[in-house]
Amino acid sequence: MTAIGLIPHTGKPEALALTRQLMDALTARNVHFLLEPEAGELLGHDASVRVLSQWSGVTLAMVLGGDGALLRAARHLAPLGVPLLGVNFGHFGFLTEVEARAADELVDYVLSVPYTIEPRMMLRVRLFRDDVCLVDGVALNDAVVSRGTMARVLHVGTRSDGEEVLSFTGDGVIVATPTGSTAYSLSAGGPIINPLLECIVLTPICPHALAARSVVMRSEERLDIEVDATHDDIMLTIDGQEGYPMRPGDRLHVTRAPWHTRLVRLRERSFYKVLRSRMSERPI
Repeated sequence: MTAIGLIPHTGKPEALALTRQLMDALTARNVHFLLEPEAGELLGHDASVRVLSQWSGVTLAMVLGGDGALLRAARHLAPLGVPLLGVNFGHFGFLTEVEARAADELVDYVLSVPYTIEPRMMLRVRLFRDDVCLVDGVALNDAVVSRGTMARVLHVGTRSDGEEVLSFTGDGVIVATPTGSTAYSLSAGGPIINPLLECIVLTPICPHALAARSVVMRSEERLDIEVDATHDDIMLTIDGQEGYPMRPGDRLHVTRAPWHTRLVRLRERSFYKVLRSRMSERPI
């Protein structure tokens, strides 16, 4: 292997502790590793430190945390084609592949078990104001337009390739990938979709109309969203982690991203088995 990236959740002491052990285990096996600058500083290791944008060519990246840590890594590393192996320190772990274990066992497992790559569709999300692009980002789970802290509704208009899809008043709208269908979209009444499919899920948030329901769209479509309101307490959120303020009249363009998140799978496991396990909070 050329190099293994280690991306611990820096807010979880147990993830940092396992990362330190993984560094020792990889060094003992003459396997090069990389760290982000923040993790390198916390672990007292200033060699083999690079920002994620310079991780091109990394064999795989081990993300030690929960789904949130993996979502963040995906937005940075998917454009570079770096496969991601999720090590679960979180709660649900829909995206993570293995539970935390002893470092030597985990390294031997990764180095000896043949793995497959599971591609996951992503979204490209662009926010326009007066024909100026203010945001150009990617999402593995979803992009959400919602009202802020005040209980004042939004009027949401959505169009696909110029044709109206849904127009409603409510708390906002979720645009999700199949991977994100089991996240916020599901809690808002959206469908569960096998993550290996490629489509776009449009889900209203608390619509003030019974006819406003989730719509599953082709991945090739371009979804345009325009929001109107009597206030400017509006927010665009990408993967629940990146937030951008919006104003009435702003337009959102959502399309399939030109790259995929590449998830490492070390074993055969059914999505439906994972779904049953996570929904009932039982271990696999």
